[in-house]
Amino acid sequence: MMQTYNKFAAKKTFAHTWFIYPIGATIITLLLIWGFAAFHQPTNHQILKIFFATEVKNSSFTKNITKHYDKENLREVNVVYAHPMSIFYTKLKTYLEDIDMVVLPKSVVDGFSNHYSDAFVELSKATEEKYLPGDYTYYQFDEKDYGLLLKSKDESCWLDDYMSFIDEDYYLLLSAGSKNLGDIYDAGNAYYDNALTALKYVLGGE
Repeated sequence: MMQTYNKFAAKKTFAHTWFIYPIGATIITLLLIWGFAAFHQPTNHQILKIFFATEVKNSSFTKNITKHYDKENLREVNVVYAHPMSIFYTKLKTYLEDIDMVVLPKSVVDGFSNHYSDAFVELSKATEEKYLPGDYTYYQFDEKDYGLLLKSKDESCWLDDYMSFIDEDYYLLLSAGSKNLGDIYDAGNAYYDNALTALKYVLGGE
């Protein structure tokens, strides 16, 4: 009799609480999906961040850069931009602390005057020999190389189809805030050098 009563009570309880089970299963499934996605998010070293001082119309050019890397080494290229106007400097200052590369017109680079070493990374001869074999035009200050000519105002560039450059020379520079500078950033950081290996791909698109 007691067993029959327990079965009846269980059926009665289930009739009133059945909806809890699919809701619980759904919540558990969503948590598993979220946990998987969160666990597999790219790290800071697997993301390359580039700031452009121009209007970017189409960021699909980033595929030209990522195709040169194994997915475990570089998974994303993020692009931020601002047209060089009044609000531009505020945005640039904000991003300089958390960006790998910046592409700036010569007039903006000139404006950094004696603060190049605070904002940008000097490209030493050793760095140039290791990561930039070939003939490049550099932006120099105090006999030090800080930037590379990406686009001359008199010549076309592979990025012309993706953005609207103003009528100036544009230089590619490495941000001092980048964590992807290999042992330039830190002696124990030698493996994480995506900001350096990507230089030639951003410059040439090949």
